[in-house]
Amino acid sequence: VAAPVITWTAAGSGVVALVNDGANGTPSFTYDNNTFTGAWSLSRVATAAETVNLTYAWTGFHSFFNVTTGLEAFITRPGFDDTIVTLVNEPLAGEGPVVCCAFPSNGFTYAGATALDVQPGDTYGFRLRGSHGDGTLAMNGTFSVVAGAQPLFTVNVRGTAGGFENQTPGFGPPSVPARVYGGTLAAGQQVTITASGLVQGGVGPTPTGPAGEGIACPVNCLLPGVSQMALVARVGTGPWQLVGAGPTVVTAGSAGLLQLAVNDDFFTDNSGAFAATVSWAPLGPGGTITSVSPATGAPGQGFLVLRGVNLPSPTGATASVTNGVTTANGFVFLSPSTTSAYWVRLPAGFPPGAATIQLANGAAVTNAFPITVSATPGTPVITNILDGNFAPTGMVYSGLTIYVQADGIDTLGSVVRFQQGATIIDVPSGTAISSPALGLVVTITAPPGLGAGPVLVSIRQGSGAFSTPVTLTVPAL
Repeated sequence: VAAPVITWTAAGSGVVALVNDGANGTPSFTYDNNTFTGAWSLSRVATAAETVNLTYAWTGFHSFFNVTTGLEAFITRPGFDDTIVTLVNEPLAGEGPVVCCAFPSNGFTYAGATALDVQPGDTYGFRLRGSHGDGTLAMNGTFSVVAGAQPLFTVNVRGTAGGFENQTPGFGPPSVPARVYGGTLAAGQQVTITASGLVQGGVGPTPTGPAGEGIACPVNCLLPGVSQMALVARVGTGPWQLVGAGPTVVTAGSAGLLQLAVNDDFFTDNSGAFAATVSWAPLGPGGTITSVSPATGAPGQGFLVLRGVNLPSPTGATASVTNGVTTANGFVFLSPSTTSAYWVRLPAGFPPGAATIQLANGAAVTNAFPITVSATPGTPVITNILDGNFAPTGMVYSGLTIYVQADGIDTLGSVVRFQQGATIIDVPSGTAISSPALGLVVTITAPPGLGAGPVLVSIRQGSGAFSTPVTLTVPAL
């Protein structure tokens, strides 16, 4: 007899509808409350002793005037609250009350993750609350949670977002920044953040991406001396660090709340927003993936190169790729892979879109690093051109055998392009060679017809785009 599925339950003020109980899908509920205050919960009963990752998303509307929001994760053991983790309303200043239309007035969205250590029989989950002073008497929202998976979520970082110590509740548009949270982290835990979007400081400057305006931020900024209007992050009361477009690894020096912000010293005239995607790394002895090159790959062709620190031993390791719905193991190419770099081919048939990749070998598990899965191979990155002795070279001439060392290529199917002015010659790659010292290289015989002077050399994998070229010199003979 199959064990019963322990589902989630929802309760609270007004009309509460359990959209999905988690038996088959993502647990979620909605609420609609026509009063000034409300409180709601989504919970379940634990059946085993475990640490449960919980990734949450909350979208709501609590009217316009004197709006507040609150969110906490909890564990209840029979008769008392054993654990409460504050996710919104941290610290005492809280989120609100505010008047239209500073966040969270006129609608709000929160996303993040936390982890709870539960025992059999514990009731655990989330408590939500809110209030307002508006005659519309409108309070509604939707809350969902993904339990167990390595968290991957996206946070909307408004141009007005700054640190919590600068936040004060009050009426009207605040003269200090609103906060953006991404859940809580344990000491030593890591997240990897990538970002896109545009923000604008005031009315004059041109909108800028997550890397910021490129000018040093003044002394009163969150991160003085670093690019103004850039995306920054910290954990708890730890130091702010530059995130930019990422991918950037943020490590929790101590347990605390992950905060994201815009690096500025005056926030109220800012506009726009960044979309920051956060992926959790598990705690463990598996080392840290610090980069993936290229960041985009196609299932079944082209090796992504995962570089990092103290990665698991490649022999017997797995490279797990997941998008939160589909999970599959890629192919680890052992010949060039080491504890500082892995060559991984994405699993055939994996659906396109945002995903993460994670290495594991027994108890050694790395962080989950964000990648993009595409129908076409990612654009390779040439790391070196080698001569017949496998030494770096800047010279080539017709008939010479060289080796192109690049991330994103495969043992078959790459094409090397030689370009001089309007003349373009594409040459299919020859034999591939791999080793820990070389990585992966392909053999190329330079085509006839190259004239003296510079030649641009680039490479592509399959139907993908050609890499940024490197310049070699054809000597005069």
